[in-house]
Amino acid sequence: MHLREIVKIAKQALPSLIFKSDYISGAGEIQYKISNLTELRKGLLIIEEIPLFKATVENVRNSTSLFKNYSDFETFNAIDNHLIEKSVSYLRTASEAYIHLYSSFSISSEDEIKIRLPDFESFDELSKISNDLKKALSIPISDSNTNGSIKIQSAEPGSVWLIVLAGTVGAVKLVGAICWSAAVIRKKQLENKLIEANLKTLDLKNDALESVVNAQKTQLQNVLNAEAEAIANNYYDLKDPETINRLKLSISTTSELIDKGAKFIPESKSEDVIAKFPDFSNLNMIESSIRQLKEGA
Repeated sequence: MHLREIVKIAKQALPSLIFKSDYISGAGEIQYKISNLTELRKGLLIIEEIPLFKATVENVRNSTSLFKNYSDFETFNAIDNHLIEKSVSYLRTASEAYIHLYSSFSISSEDEIKIRLPDFESFDELSKISNDLKKALSIPISDSNTNGSIKIQSAEPGSVWLIVLAGTVGAVKLVGAICWSAAVIRKKQLENKLIEANLKTLDLKNDALESVVNAQKTQLQNVLNAEAEAIANNYYDLKDPETINRLKLSISTTSELIDKGAKFIPESKSEDVIAKFPDFSNLNMIESSIRQLKEGA
């Protein structure tokens, strides 16, 4: 898992990873009352998304009754109380260490983009991904009026992430616009496939089915044309057919990369820049970028 993803999850979990325990005096057996369990369970469920912490949460789940009911407080014996306290303390300390580590070296630039590459198993596949990224990013930025250029800065371990510099904030916004349009095209393609699959279950003649499929292809091409022209109107000075065709290729290629698992994440702190990029965790809800682009680049 990428360090940035670990830090994001850790920040979500930390407010809930609070251990509150009180000794119950007068009990025959040493017992403790742990409260705020609803929040604590929530934090543990979030933090176990980080592979490194999964075993710790599993140990608490299997060794105590913490996850066996949903009350906000519960009585535990001394052994279980100690196990939960020790586990929560470890998870908090480790999470805070990750956050501190990330902040200590993560000095990002406003033109920085992190790219999560699709999975690959051979150098031939990696070479194709590299060529696709050139079509997706380098060529359209070169054609644009953003004065940007793509430069690979570094790669991060954990999963295959590239850190690239786009040269200017305008170039980052252009990448965001391309990713947005690519996500729109991907969604439209998935919808078309679903419609086609449903139609095949009906008793339709081949000519009728072919007619619908062709109509969908035409509609998809019209959407691609509209998306490319909208981007060109905001980021390009030259809008000749050849340039528009290269931009359409960029959108289509980016759509294929996204469908294979690629992500493009801006490191800018600007809300305006971030808003140009689609939410990669919710791509099925994407809407056309044309309205957004008309509001201004």
